[in-house]
Amino acid sequence: MGFVAIQAKRVDEWARESPAPVLDHRRSGAVRGSFRRDSEGLVWECLDLVRTAGGLADLEFEAGAFGPGLIHEQQLDAVIANLGGLTRAAAQAISKELARCTEHPLALEWQGARLSGREGAFQLHYWSEIEPEALITVRFEQSRAIGVRFHD
Repeated sequence: MGFVAIQAKRVDEWARESPAPVLDHRRSGAVRGSFRRDSEGLVWECLDLVRTAGGLADLEFEAGAFGPGLIHEQQLDAVIANLGGLTRAAAQAISKELARCTEHPLALEWQGARLSGREGAFQLHYWSEIEPEALITVRFEQSRAIGVRFHD
């Protein structure tokens, strides 16, 4: 019996071509999973803004094939419960990146989060009216701000 050689597609090409799964999450509504280079698993993005105690939010969850679970909901509750303190920590981290922000209080409007399901590891997204207006992501580990990313 002989072997036939075939050229297999690269996994990342296959992932881009496959349809994105959509689940109806009991708390967050419709979520769509996709592979992202910056995540080891699927990233589940809410298709609509989610009403939270902190206001409407654009949420994403790093989770497995079955979507976000109870641990993600608990992490969201913990983030919302401490949103004021986390926002102050985010403002300090952003101010370190932008010297001009240290002269005036930095006004941040919380937009959403990317939750990992790992305790203290998440990203918070903010809108700021600094010049020019910016969407800013602050990455947290052990609930401490450790990185800032400015989006175009």
